Amino acid sequence: MNRVCQATLLALTALFAAVSCEKKNQPEKLAAPSPVLATAGINNATFLWEHVKGAESYLVVLDDGEPIPVKGVSITVGDMEPASEHTLKMKSIAPEGSSEWLDSDFSDALSFSTAGKKKLSMPDLSASGILPSGFTVSWPVVRNAAKYVYKIDDGAETQTTENSFTVDNLVNSTQYTVKVKAVPSEEMSEVATESLWSSLVVTTAPHCPLAAPVLRAESILGVEITIAWDAIHHAAAYICTLNDGEPVTVTTNFVKFEGLQPRTAYTVKVYSKPAEGDVNYSESSVSTISVTTKDAPSEDDKNGDLPDFDEKPIF
Repeated sequence: MNRVCQATLLALTALFAAVSCEKKNQPEKLAAPSPVLATAGINNATFLWEHVKGAESYLVVLDDGEPIPVKGVSITVGDMEPASEHTLKMKSIAPEGSSEWLDSDFSDALSFSTAGKKKLSMPDLSASGILPSGFTVSWPVVRNAAKYVYKIDDGAETQTTENSFTVDNLVNSTQYTVKVKAVPSEEMSEVATESLWSSLVVTTAPHCPLAAPVLRAESILGVEITIAWDAIHHAAAYICTLNDGEPVTVTTNFVKFEGLQPRTAYTVKVYSKPAEGDVNYSESSVSTISVTTKDAPSEDDKNGDLPDFDEKPIF
């Protein structure tokens, strides 16, 4: 072998040795732990794992919470709901300042459930039909629920097998807190418990004023007038006054005033009124109409029954 070949071979050998030495001096990433579920209690769980070579400690993360440092090869986590689902993942931690090892990646998340009875889902409440005196609350059927319990504010608890209820006899423009919980059947009671309370705040509507009557002069004579209007929905009566005098209550959709002065201006006011105890409606605003009576009736038409004629010239 000539000297050139020998020199090239020596150079390559030195290079490979240097690279190998450099790789040997680089720190190695630790292996991730492989936790296993040892026991699952009602609100806690215990996990075990084998020691990872080179690891000084471990970090445990429950449900993406704050990492928990652990020195040994086991941990018990708690403060969980019965029959609830969770995840746990871990990583190996290298000694501080180590030039030989690096922290591992996190292990795959391990899913597990605590023991005990599982709570039913909370009802998803919504309100409809909101009136001044009440409203309806409903929710989708809760799986495995046999009945529901509800209460208004701090009132008594009421049971229902329906997924809705209606309350009435409330005060208008008032805020109420509705609470509902789902209860399992007897058959499910060994594996399920009632849900937590769902809450919903509902404000009753204000009183709805009745429509104001639209007045018209139905008849104008010398000594009497009749004022009429279309019937108002939900009105039980109408309050009428003549020149702001004594109110007159009528249940018809007209009022007649008699014994008036001929050729005199009068003002009639009318408003509609709901039935007594009807908490959904209030009185309407006041409607006003002004009319002037005609001439006094003649001797031949004292009652004002004869029609009026325009005077015509005599030829």
